[in-house]
Amino acid sequence: MSDDIEPNVQDWVPSWSRQLDDHPTALCWRADGELLAVSSLAGEAVALDAIDGAQVRAPVHHDGGTLCVAWRGAQLVTGGQDGDITVDGERHHVGGWVNDLAVSDGGEVAIAHGRRLSIAGGGVLTTHTNTITSLMWHPVRRFVAAASFGRVSWVSVEDCSTNDVELQWGGAVATLCLAEDSGWGAAGVRGDWGYAWRLDQAGPALTLPVGTSTGQLVGFSADGSQLALATPKMSAVFDLVSPDPLGQPAGQWLSSVGTPTALCWHPTTDLLVIAVSTGASQRGNGLLAWQPRRAPIPLGFISTPSSVTHLAWSPDGSTLGLAAADGTVSTAPNPIDLG
Repeated sequence: MSDDIEPNVQDWVPSWSRQLDDHPTALCWRADGELLAVSSLAGEAVALDAIDGAQVRAPVHHDGGTLCVAWRGAQLVTGGQDGDITVDGERHHVGGWVNDLAVSDGGEVAIAHGRRLSIAGGGVLTTHTNTITSLMWHPVRRFVAAASFGRVSWVSVEDCSTNDVELQWGGAVATLCLAEDSGWGAAGVRGDWGYAWRLDQAGPALTLPVGTSTGQLVGFSADGSQLALATPKMSAVFDLVSPDPLGQPAGQWLSSVGTPTALCWHPTTDLLVIAVSTGASQRGNGLLAWQPRRAPIPLGFISTPSSVTHLAWSPDGSTLGLAAADGTVSTAPNPIDLG
């Protein structure tokens, strides 16, 4: 650990901890912050009470593994390798691996299964040449963005028409994310760059160089003004409201250690948390925290017992939940001291 980080080392002290049967695949808070859904490659999907971690309903199971979870109001939605989705426990077979789910503000469930994009109860909207890996809803229109190799397309739920986002260098898109307040979309790519674009403007997406990664660790700050991309080579934050002299988002490299394994922004502040793994036997895994506009140096390091694969703040920002590679799920209230 570097001298810049060591003075601020803390230990992760959870309010509660629960054990999954296998490696976690998804972690998602319900909008009221009362329940936390988590799934694993063993096929389980459970809803846990935010106060004590108790399981509050019968678990859902998908043969081969549950790959994604989401909430539709109070209803838990799941998808798995068996080609099924469940909505509040009711099972529907859609075929193919269910790689991602997205729920609109109006409660419509978009499903990425194999190369197809479907709406629950409404049939297939479109088919891509390659596997659809990620979905997101447009903030104001009935359009779903579907990502696959070299392609991000907006698909109309009403007439199935499509409009592609221009990705200059292509690449296998792994993750889509949305900054609803600022009207930006972003895509993480398995390669040396990411993309960002304004939803209300035509033209090619901006290409953001970040170094080779899986494209999974991408996220907007709460106000949508900053975009973070974490890679083994570098973790960077791009300022979307203060362009550089060439008119591109100003990028800032964050001083870090180890390999990033998970990323999330606080939902009400400009606090960025990235889980890292250094491979060291002592304090080799943990969470680094920054306020990028304040400084590129971390505020501190929270040591965790094992490598963290998923991070999620409760909607009000009072509690941080994490899932670790060993199947441990836990939460802690306000674990990061901003000083």
